[in-house]
Amino acid sequence: MNSLWIVAAMLAAPLVLVLSLLLVAAPAGMAMAKASRTPRPVTPETWDEAKRLIDKGEPIRAVKVVRQHTGMSLREAKEYVDAVKDGRVPRPPAPADGPLSDRVRALRDSGDRDSALALVQAETGMTREEAVRFLDALD
Repeated sequence: MNSLWIVAAMLAAPLVLVLSLLLVAAPAGMAMAKASRTPRPVTPETWDEAKRLIDKGEPIRAVKVVRQHTGMSLREAKEYVDAVKDGRVPRPPAPADGPLSDRVRALRDSGDRDSALALVQAETGMTREEAVRFLDALD
C-alpha cells in the first residue's frame, strides 16, 4: 500500500510542477502582451472613415475601423467613436511642426482646454482620462 502512494506521488510531482509553472507564467505573459500593445494615433483619414460610418448609422463598423487602424482595444475604440459622435473629438489635423507638448501647452495657455485634450487624443490615441492626465502633467 505504501509503495502505491510513493508511485502516485512520483507521477503527480511533474504534473504539479508543470501546472504551477503555467499558472505563474500565463498572467505574466498576458501582462507583457498588453503592455506591448501601444495604439497608433488616429489619422485624419481614419477619423473621416469613422465619421462617415457614424453618419450612416453604422457605429459598430466605425469602431472596427478605428481598431484596425490604431490597435486600440474594443473599449478604447468605442469610447473614441462615441466621442466623435458627440462632437468631443474634432478631426485630427495633419501632422504639425513642433512637439505635441508645445502645441498642447499653447492651446491650454490660450484657454482652450477642450481643444488641447482633443489634440492629445487625436495624435496619441489616448482615452480622454489619459489625455487629462497628460495635460495636467505638463508644466
